[in-house]
Amino acid sequence: MTPTNQHQGPGQTPVRSDQSGDGDGAVPMQTVLIKWTEISQHQARVQIPAGADVDALDLENRLAELDNDGFQGLERGIVAVTAVEDDPNAEVLI
Repeated sequence: MTPTNQHQGPGQTPVRSDQSGDGDGAVPMQTVLIKWTEISQHQARVQIPAGADVDALDLENRLAELDNDGFQGLERGIVAVTAVEDDPNAEVLI
C-alpha cells in the first residue's frame, strides 16, 4: 500500500542512518498517518444461571469483569496510510 500524498509538508526529507541504497548509510524517511482496526478473539468458561436468557445477561459488558480475559489472538487490518507533514518526533516504524 503506497501512502497517499495528502498534506505533504515542506522542508527536508528525514533520513534514517542505518541503511541506504547510495551506500552512505542514510534512507529517506517520510511521516505517515496509519489507521487500523484490531479484532481480538477471546474464550472463557464461565458459570451463568441455569436457563437464563443469555440475551438479557449483558454479556458484552460483564465479560470485562472476568479475572482472566481469555485472550486467544489478535488480527490487525490496515484501514488507511496517508502521507502527512513531516514530524521528526514520530516513532520510526521500519
